[in-house]
Amino acid sequence: LTNYATSVYIHGRRGELTRKFVEIAKEANPEIMFSEGTRIKESTSFTEEDVEKKSKEIIKESKKFVVVNYPLRDLDRFQTFFNVAKDCDRELAVNLKTAYLLKIFEETRKYPKLNEVDVYIDRKGWGLISDEFYIFVEDKGWVKANEIGEKEIEADYFKWERQFFGLENKVTYKDLRENKEKYIFRCDNFELNELIDIKPKEGIYIRSLTEPFSDDMVIEEKRVINWLEHFNLVPIHQIHASGHANGSEIKQMIKEVS
Repeated sequence: LTNYATSVYIHGRRGELTRKFVEIAKEANPEIMFSEGTRIKESTSFTEEDVEKKSKEIIKESKKFVVVNYPLRDLDRFQTFFNVAKDCDRELAVNLKTAYLLKIFEETRKYPKLNEVDVYIDRKGWGLISDEFYIFVEDKGWVKANEIGEKEIEADYFKWERQFFGLENKVTYKDLRENKEKYIFRCDNFELNELIDIKPKEGIYIRSLTEPFSDDMVIEEKRVINWLEHFNLVPIHQIHASGHANGSEIKQMIKEVS
């Protein structure tokens, strides 16, 4: 019998699942065990609680606009910054994809509900949710973009996105621009163009994911830094915990299983 531990997560919010795996693996009495070794050379660990604590320390007393970048599908890291936002008297503004995930997981009661965050509606191709831009309509002339009609506005979005338009807790770039000190804005590298409309003069940027480790990522990093420097969001605060077990913890796990 062979055991294969693909990812040994101990320091995240679901560390008990790894401990459960160890118990089951031990009962199986395997002859061979394969294990990942992402942090095999390290002896210390940075935990999810450390991410939360350090982020709070940076944000707590600040009145600046705050931007955070963490993996979209990592709802445990979402939970971390939800906690940070609440403890710092701010609202966490998330995109439509996160809103969709929260709606799916609401019944599990493991994560905050959809109405506990602010859902950021981005200004898409035609930009029709804005009252700051005008478009020309035949028989009407120039009208404010957001007055063109609900049907036309919704046509700018995918069907699955339209379900969030009626939320009381939806926000747009204008809300963030006018109340920068109120929000923590979750924004990945592909959403940095939202800053053009939000127009922060300065702020705090926290990157809560892995640092660049490939040539492509290094090139992407330079592009990101250009954006951040333009909006005075530097330096980058690198606050991330991979959750992977360190070398001594992997060794201990193997001993327990064997």
